[in-house]
Amino acid sequence: LGSRLYFPYGATVSGELSVLVEFPGAPTSCNSLYSWLNTNPNFTLLDPENPLPDDNSPSPYASDVWCYATVGFDTQDTAKALKQLRNQIKSQYGLSADKVTVSRNVLFSSDGGDFAHDPSCEDIQFWRDENGYDALNIGQLKNVTNAKAAHTAGIKGTGVVVGVIGGGVNPGNLSRPWQLRPGYNFIDPTTSPFDDFSCDFEPADGVADFTEHDTHVVEIITKLAPKVKIEPLKVCDETGSCPSSEVTKAFLFMINKYVANGKRVILNASLGGPLPNSTHITIIRRDDLQAVDDLMIVASAGNARSAPRHFIASYAEGTLSSANMGNVMAIGAVGRLAGTFTWDEAEFNVKNNYNLLAPGIKLAPATVGAPQPDVTGTSFAAPVATGIAALYADAHVPTDLRSCLMNNAKTFAVLSEGFVYYDSAAVCP
Repeated sequence: LGSRLYFPYGATVSGELSVLVEFPGAPTSCNSLYSWLNTNPNFTLLDPENPLPDDNSPSPYASDVWCYATVGFDTQDTAKALKQLRNQIKSQYGLSADKVTVSRNVLFSSDGGDFAHDPSCEDIQFWRDENGYDALNIGQLKNVTNAKAAHTAGIKGTGVVVGVIGGGVNPGNLSRPWQLRPGYNFIDPTTSPFDDFSCDFEPADGVADFTEHDTHVVEIITKLAPKVKIEPLKVCDETGSCPSSEVTKAFLFMINKYVANGKRVILNASLGGPLPNSTHITIIRRDDLQAVDDLMIVASAGNARSAPRHFIASYAEGTLSSANMGNVMAIGAVGRLAGTFTWDEAEFNVKNNYNLLAPGIKLAPATVGAPQPDVTGTSFAAPVATGIAALYADAHVPTDLRSCLMNNAKTFAVLSEGFVYYDSAAVCP
């Protein structure tokens, strides 16, 4: 597929900061932080919640307790605001520097987002018009990844929870809606996390040409791992714009609900952008230092060949960033050349920003009522890897799920990295 230009400027939510504070002692420390922010003349508390279905308590997953807030400011530039707020919190509560994380609230994007260049609706149309690749239906996808053999052996992702961070999910357009849990809408907590993403290539005809980005993502995961449970975590609006503050809250949601209660989870993140967020790094790195990584993140590598970095994927070991976190897996896309059955790496993959490759060109997940016949992009390669990871988690309960995927990938001489594959004879750590 042809390469597209990339503009690595990135974008932030103007006048907003993400704040993560680790307090010693009781969870009531968070109430103190929120009260103090409410009376601070230089900053405005915008969102203090760490959401749970029945509770807004802070996360007990840190060595003491984490409190998160989105904070507004309007009297100074971002660099000064970052420094001032961090120093004020440290002084107010007598905390060391490693206990206070303050970051720009940057913008990520799912396909079609206007800010993170990953990619535009025009790019989606460009890819859909490409010829020369086979369309892979779900049956073929099960065969090439060997998921079919896992299913025959009764390995279907039983007991595995997958959080899908993105634009939400429409249950009515899934073939297996019973696999969904309630999830959470971080964009608008008063409504359900439905997928309202829409790209309209030709507005005059009144037809939305590409819709329901993450509904396709969920369809791929649940077909490959038909016994997993899905938590839809809506962090992106209808344009595909995804503030990193909402992604932070989605991390904390899964930590509070599952990890803190002894459960291991997989997060699928088919989104990204050129700028990192420090609260993400604090949370992910803390998990990576655990004896057993409880929070594995599978992220799309990005769809712009010349991008210098593309987070969340660029947090992963062996990618373009120095973050090098071993509990993040970055996935690039491959397609099968028509008539030759040869795999070809997608030219739109962010170069050197992926650990493994998975089918991500002209997949046909067959969601109910969807207008588009197939989907293309690293956004749809990532859920292939997530589905196979869920099968390994069912079969082996490995302590290092990332290594399990890496060590049992299939190799092809024409590919630079391993091909995501379920090996029924795998030995997993």
